[in-house]
Amino acid sequence: MAAAFITRKHDIYYFRQILSQSARNRFNKYEFLKSLIVSRRKDALVLSKKIKIAFDQIFNKAMRKYSVTWQQIRDAVNEAFEIIFKKIYKIC
Repeated sequence: MAAAFITRKHDIYYFRQILSQSARNRFNKYEFLKSLIVSRRKDALVLSKKIKIAFDQIFNKAMRKYSVTWQQIRDAVNEAFEIIFKKIYKIC
C-alpha cells in the first residue's frame, strides 16, 4: 500500500501524493512531492507511511481553512518530516 506513495529519482526516494480535483483547483498544483532523503526502498516505505499520516492531517485541516497557502502546507509537512526523520534515525 505505501509503495503507491513513493517514487524514485536519481537513486533518492520521494513521497508523492496526487491531489484531489478540488485541491488542484484551489492551489493550482497537481501533486505534493517531498524528498525522503533515503536511497533504500525499505527506509522509504517506513518514512512514507508516517509522512502520509502527517500529510493527510495537515492537508485536511488546511482544506477547511481558506486562508492557508500552499507554502504553509509545505512548511508544516517539512517540519513534521524533520521530527519523524530524527525519531526514526535517532538524530538529536
